[in-house]
Amino acid sequence: MTKNDVISLGSFGSQMATSLKDYGGDYMIMTIRPPKSFIGSSIRDLQIGARFQCQILCIRYLEGNDKWKAASPGWENMRIAPTANDIIPDNSELLFLGRKPDLLRIRELG
Repeated sequence: MTKNDVISLGSFGSQMATSLKDYGGDYMIMTIRPPKSFIGSSIRDLQIGARFQCQILCIRYLEGNDKWKAASPGWENMRIAPTANDIIPDNSELLFLGRKPDLLRIRELG
């Protein structure tokens, strides 16, 4: 992968993980269902970066979420690069970038 490669959403996670692996770092991409304590709070209020040293790359809306559209392509059921003001919704998955131990701490909150 080169600096300006365009990555399709369908292969985003695997290509990003491969890219990170190439750098030899201990960072990874992980999809996690938000813990109940995250639901209804903004990313800013949760202080994800400060508390867990990771970033939310994407919020994926699942069936049962008000923003989920059954007949839509997958990318329409996502909020890519959410801002600090975005609220973590119920019936969603979060795509995180971070170190494995930090991401596992979030997953264990669930």
